[in-house]
Amino acid sequence: MFASGWKRLSADRKAAALLALLLLTGAVMGLCGLGAGIPGPERLNVLPGGAPLTAAQAEGMAEKWRSLYKKIKVSHADLSSEEPVTYAVSRVVFKPGWKTIPNLLIDSCRSFLLQSLDPDEKKAFIILAQMRPWKLKFEPLYIQYGGAFVYPLGAALAAAAAAHAAVLTGDVAHYLQHPADMGRLYLIGRLYVLVFALGLMAALFFIGREISGAWTGFWAAALFALTPLSVGNTHLVKPHAVGAFWALACAFFLVRACARGKLADYTWGGVCAGLAAGACLTLGVCGFWPFAAWLTRRFEGKSKKNEWRRAAGAAGMAAAVCAAFNPYLVFSFRDFWWEMEIYPRGAAAAQGLGLGREVLNFWGGAAQSLGIVLAALAALGLAVGALRRGPRRFLSLAAIFSAAVIWIKLGNWNEFRLYYPMAAVGVLLAVDFILALPRWVAAACLCLALLDTGARGGAQLANIVRGGTRRATRIEAADWIQAHVPEKSALGLLRYPEPAHTPPLRFNRYRLVVLPRREDWASRRAPAFAVVDADGLEQIEAWGLRGYVVAAQFLPESAPWAGSERDPAYFDTGFYVLEKRPYLSRQ
Repeated sequence: MFASGWKRLSADRKAAALLALLLLTGAVMGLCGLGAGIPGPERLNVLPGGAPLTAAQAEGMAEKWRSLYKKIKVSHADLSSEEPVTYAVSRVVFKPGWKTIPNLLIDSCRSFLLQSLDPDEKKAFIILAQMRPWKLKFEPLYIQYGGAFVYPLGAALAAAAAAHAAVLTGDVAHYLQHPADMGRLYLIGRLYVLVFALGLMAALFFIGREISGAWTGFWAAALFALTPLSVGNTHLVKPHAVGAFWALACAFFLVRACARGKLADYTWGGVCAGLAAGACLTLGVCGFWPFAAWLTRRFEGKSKKNEWRRAAGAAGMAAAVCAAFNPYLVFSFRDFWWEMEIYPRGAAAAQGLGLGREVLNFWGGAAQSLGIVLAALAALGLAVGALRRGPRRFLSLAAIFSAAVIWIKLGNWNEFRLYYPMAAVGVLLAVDFILALPRWVAAACLCLALLDTGARGGAQLANIVRGGTRRATRIEAADWIQAHVPEKSALGLLRYPEPAHTPPLRFNRYRLVVLPRREDWASRRAPAFAVVDADGLEQIEAWGLRGYVVAAQFLPESAPWAGSERDPAYFDTGFYVLEKRPYLSRQ
């Protein structure tokens, strides 16, 4: 009955039904675990007695925070890349039983009360906290998160506060006393990002429908939504999903421009390219996409006389829109362009690796973010698309060119979120290619991609959901330590405690020993116990230390064939409790 009813539907109604199914599924996935890892009352466990800060304690901690950012502003004014040091450079010991937070632990305790699990997710709030809208001061502290992402986020938070759904204040001390209020701001920010993530799915659907039909758009959006890249970034207050949406919207209008060459399509493509760059500055490469559309038409003999002016106008529009949302790049050129220069790292120059090794590393990032099958199909789709005509060639060349520019400029193969929209285009072209194959071949390819990517993305989503419960690896590690490691025992850490890398222990219960160097761990004074995350264990193993054994381990979910102890978004990464070998303890 369903099959016959489906056949009777018009093409437009079928497309609408497929899109509705996509958005409903994406919304459910996005809402699952949306509050994972955000500040809340449970974070008070790191404080003496697990009691909230007093007003005086909160104000003292807030004043240290304000002092830190005053120093950061001075370093920016001096065009110095050396910001105040907030990390351990040598062995530091904190005796147990303290009731007043030691000075060197204040930043750590504050991070547990104000930060989510992802260390970078706080940046948007830091940028907004340094602005003074009532004084018309909107200059950001950092420029990496563009105004097209930050300013609408600020408006969303202000609207939530006006509706009494959140508490919005410039007084950091309030959030230190009430971490749940800070957690609510993260929740609203993640909902804001989720809206754009759903928009990205819709953009993929409409592009797929434009080039070869609704089923292409459906499978492309569905597969991409299941990738660990999409699942993770949909749950974070970071600009990558927002910028990717605008980049895909740009691609949609320019796909239409490839077919029709109309001024309106070029213009809207330029506006969306500007918003993509304005949200995430690495996507400034989208400003060249109108030229890619025009060149595609020109090489195929479809370009109209002086059509290049439309492409140039669209590129100019992109630059204008980007500047409108990031005016300080123009009016405070000296203050911000230097900042952009300290981040780019040429791949081979920075890491001392050959081109072949870099390509392999880039492939590793793609396989981890998309799944091996889908990454291979995306690469094939981009290659085949470059050889075809019309919109497919435009999409392929635009994606390949953009990824190459970002890769050469930044050299960050392992931070695949920088290639977010290009990866989405690759998945789209892969599905377009697959669906043109014989049915049994297409079905086999889709099933393999669904099995691999679905298992990886499903494991990522399970970790996100689990990361917001008592079953989170960091919570289990904290409970195990408090049950099995005697009170006042020495407990080693690789760095000052922070939510991403340290279980939420009662800090004054143990003799915390921060050991940032190899020789500290090899010393006879090294503590009897230690706790590290997956990155920390990798670091200790790289040092070749043999003095410790794993006493307990707490691992995240993963696909059976793609086991990983590391969660790039830190929602539920692996944690290990180490114990010094008995014969070394007796020495």
